[in-house]
Amino acid sequence: MSFVNFFEKKLLFSLGRHLWNIAGVSGFIAFLTGVILFAEGNIMEQAKTKEIFIGKKQLITDKKLEESTSDLLTYEQWKNQQNIAVDNYSEYLKYKEPFEKKLNDLIFERENQNNKYEDYLTLVASRNDLKRSRAIASPFVILSGLGVIASSSISSVIFSIERNQRKEEN
Repeated sequence: MSFVNFFEKKLLFSLGRHLWNIAGVSGFIAFLTGVILFAEGNIMEQAKTKEIFIGKKQLITDKKLEESTSDLLTYEQWKNQQNIAVDNYSEYLKYKEPFEKKLNDLIFERENQNNKYEDYLTLVASRNDLKRSRAIASPFVILSGLGVIASSSISSVIFSIERNQRKEEN
């Protein structure tokens, strides 16, 4: 019996109140975590514009595509400039080839830029979805923290009342 009395009065009642206070602190931490999740979950990330994401100078627009072929002459203009009387379309194709290569390279680069920007938009959308799910889960974390605080407070109060009501044994 003395072991039971020792365990009950010296360990359980004296340490129990402190253990419930520690549980109350962990409930407060859970409550704060829920508040932070709620705040962070309601601040959505705004996607950058394509111009800002890629860079104003690096962005390939329709205007840049038109400028790349603006010096290209039509067949008739080229023929008049070269003073060629005979139709020589194969020579014109050789003249036209560097312009087409530059245009194709720019189109390919623009497609790469479009793909990178679409990937960026998808990433931003997925991060915003994750934030929404955190905001949805945050009330449960807040309520569980408040529940732990309430139960630990009640238990701590009960142990304190018991300690104050206990008769001292000599």
